[in-house]
Amino acid sequence: MGGEERKCTELLRRVVGTKSFDTWICIVTAVSEASCEVKRVFDNLKIKNVRLNATVKDNEGVIIYPAKNSYVLVTNIDNDKYFVSQFSKIEKITIDVNSNIVINGGKNNGLV
Repeated sequence: MGGEERKCTELLRRVVGTKSFDTWICIVTAVSEASCEVKRVFDNLKIKNVRLNATVKDNEGVIIYPAKNSYVLVTNIDNDKYFVSQFSKIEKITIDVNSNIVINGGKNNGLV
């Protein structure tokens, strides 16, 4: 790493801190309206109330629902709070917004 990159990295660490976030490969065991339950692959630990979206309110914003028995990446955000950061299989996606939705830049009438 060069001198400028090192300075940039050190500055970022001062701004955001040095806290790291753990991420694990998990299997989805149950899915509800805004969360899911998973089992970590490496030790079979069950984790409940894993968030599917950024808000704690049900059915608000974009929610991606993983398929049951699929693999997901789960990230720890506050020692006892978790969210799904990646999905291997998706059952459905819901979008609840107060404005227009544009898909594919509005080309093909917004459809794939």
